[in-house]
Amino acid sequence: MPVDFPLWLVLVIAIIFIPPVLLFRPLIVAISNRIAGKSVNSEEVKLLKKKVNLLEDQLMEMKGRMISIEDTHDFSKKMIEDVAKRRPDKP
Repeated sequence: MPVDFPLWLVLVIAIIFIPPVLLFRPLIVAISNRIAGKSVNSEEVKLLKKKVNLLEDQLMEMKGRMISIEDTHDFSKKMIEDVAKRRPDKP
């Protein structure tokens, strides 16, 4: 005697199990490649290292600019406060 599964049960099971498989597919492929002994493409690694170094250099440059802007802002703020203190108050 054949067993008839309700269609809604099949859909629920598919909705529960398919998204995690699709989301974790890159991880599963990477693990399977590692187990199979396939190596990572060295050109891709070199390219990624170049990009990381470029981004680090840009970050350091931006930090320097930010420090310069903060110093300029502090100087301007102190100058404005100094001018405000020296100016006689007018009623």
